[in-house]
Amino acid sequence: MNSQYKLEKSSSIRKFIFFDFETTGIGQINCQRAIELAWIVTNSELNTIKKTSCFITGQNKINQDFHKELSIEKIENEGKSPKNVLNDFITDINKVLNNDGKLVS
Repeated sequence: MNSQYKLEKSSSIRKFIFFDFETTGIGQINCQRAIELAWIVTNSELNTIKKTSCFITGQNKINQDFHKELSIEKIENEGKSPKNVLNDFITDINKVLNNDGKLVS
């Protein structure tokens, strides 16, 4: 996990959380599995407060034509379980939303 800044539990400044994810790239879009989840928390002026990017372990195949610089070995070695990644993400979402923030995809 790449976390550059601490996210305070409470603050009077409105925050935003922007997120994106990458998938295996195999099969129909509704059958693909997530392999990475990344999010950025910003203040109301869109200055970065926290950046996080996590590989999600547990996949055995990815589309190497699309993910040229990525391998299953790298995902497994550097990644976290889906449960841990989602727990981290939900924790940051709750901190943002509990302070009148917004979630943006």
